[in-house]
Amino acid sequence: MIGKSSKWHRPVVYSLLIVILIFAGSVTWVALGYKKFIKKNISAWVSKATDSMYQASIVDISINVFTRKIIITGIKVWPDTNIINNFKETGRTHNISVTVVIPKLQLNSIKWQKFVSSKELVCGETLIWQPEVLIVSKQRKPDSSQIQPEKKKSPAIKKIFAQTIDIMQPDIVFRSFDLKNDSFDCKLIGGKAVLNDWLFGEGKSDTSRFLFAKSCIIDSSAFSFCKPVTLYEFKTPVFYFNTDKKQLSIKDLVIAPIVNRETYYQITGNRGTICNIIIQQTDITDFDSKRLIHTGEFYASALTITNPAIGLYYNYLIQYHPENMIHIDPHQLLNNLPVKINIGAISVNNASVIYTELSEKSRQEGVLSFDKINSHANRLTNMDNVISKNGSFIVKGSGVLFHKSKITASFSLALYDTLGAFTVDARAENINAPEIRKAASALTLLKVDSLQLSRMYGHIKGNQNYTQSELTILYTNLKIELQKTDRNANLKTKPGISLIANTFFVYTDNPMPGGQVRSASTYMPRDPTIPFFPTIVKNIKKGTKKILTKHEKIVAALTNPDAGGKQEKQEKQVKQEKQKKKGFFKRLFGKKENKAQ
Repeated sequence: MIGKSSKWHRPVVYSLLIVILIFAGSVTWVALGYKKFIKKNISAWVSKATDSMYQASIVDISINVFTRKIIITGIKVWPDTNIINNFKETGRTHNISVTVVIPKLQLNSIKWQKFVSSKELVCGETLIWQPEVLIVSKQRKPDSSQIQPEKKKSPAIKKIFAQTIDIMQPDIVFRSFDLKNDSFDCKLIGGKAVLNDWLFGEGKSDTSRFLFAKSCIIDSSAFSFCKPVTLYEFKTPVFYFNTDKKQLSIKDLVIAPIVNRETYYQITGNRGTICNIIIQQTDITDFDSKRLIHTGEFYASALTITNPAIGLYYNYLIQYHPENMIHIDPHQLLNNLPVKINIGAISVNNASVIYTELSEKSRQEGVLSFDKINSHANRLTNMDNVISKNGSFIVKGSGVLFHKSKITASFSLALYDTLGAFTVDARAENINAPEIRKAASALTLLKVDSLQLSRMYGHIKGNQNYTQSELTILYTNLKIELQKTDRNANLKTKPGISLIANTFFVYTDNPMPGGQVRSASTYMPRDPTIPFFPTIVKNIKKGTKKILTKHEKIVAALTNPDAGGKQEKQEKQVKQEKQKKKGFFKRLFGKKENKAQ
């Protein structure tokens, strides 16, 4: 829909031409029983004016020459699908049809002399009640051998002008199908729209106008966008847009899957991050709507997001095929947007983020909770000429981890780098130990019995090929219990092994008495099947293990029997199969060695 208004505005205007034709017939035949005449001929007029592509009907019409007013009720316009589907080739890449139902339409202050002398319909105020409009666009590949130039016809009306058009309680649906028959729906329902100085028929398109109006205000009760193939829907109950003030405001925006979690994974057939987002208020300042329509560029000086709540869910238990998830990394998402964007500054106020991970080790859900997040970012863009001047997108912010611990963080994304180089710097203080224990138990199979965390800070960098980190955690009085999962996915402790681990393999403090502060350096090649954020979490978990354990490989073997990798597991299975074929005593004592050797 964006940037294609010139391809579909003419079919939309057909409904207005109907009003014009009704008006022309009514003036001519007002003395000859105009109502009966118009009702009888309206369908033929519309068919002729639209090359037989549309038909129309009305219920009633009232014309008052002295008060310069026309009222029409029960307007219906519908496409002749057979004609539209088989219309002659003109090189158009979209086949568009429009269906319109208008219960009541009123034109006030009509200038009759303009219509008679110069074929111009000029009126003061136009009122449209509860219009239902369905616009269907189907992408197509024209047959170049059949393309014929469109014949230019002299218009019955040279120009249409309305001082204002008030649209009450509209129900507008734009439905688009691509060449693969994948569709999206864009709906605008309820509320009110006002178009000022509406003008059509001046010949060249006036780029200073929006929807043919000098200015407009759209105050909708509901707006939604849904593309089923993405499994997500965007919807809001309040959508306010003012072209004069260049202001776009959205309240209670919801971005959520259109199916439940189980169905989502069944359809995608792959592990991935499921997002649920609710944003209480979104304000876009200096939004250039005309630039968006005519050049396909989204420009704004500022974007302010207030009280967003973000939920992220990642399931490691889902079987996955080797699908490359790098296409949803931040730099890839930015570069693959359907429009070019240039936003001067971004502010996020009082955000909350809850990341939930279902671990393949414990089969339990581990949760990381962040709230009271306030952040500010510089220019966000995917325009090459702007990137050359502003090389990086930088976000700086602060918040609270687990409702208690203060955190500060910064994120930098190199916009010029095709590999999406990024850095993350984070610092946390007075960490809430009980919440850390819950997350550690689910994510690492370690039950933390006692722990006092004073501070942690880390630096992570990478791109789509690797992640590398430097992590430091200061703590005292660490005591753990190793756990395992039973058949019912319940966690059970291993007391004997836990005693050995605490005695020989775990550092109780960092730094240890009389020792130095321990830090961990990690390097991980990027697993393309794991999304961006879970990759960072995985790197942090690896660094944490290094800091806490004296003998990382041994602890890894105790907490994860598969740590040796697939090859080691396969060798173990082969060995077990061979053992099964041996007798009882051979399995018990092993093969007798040859003394001659």
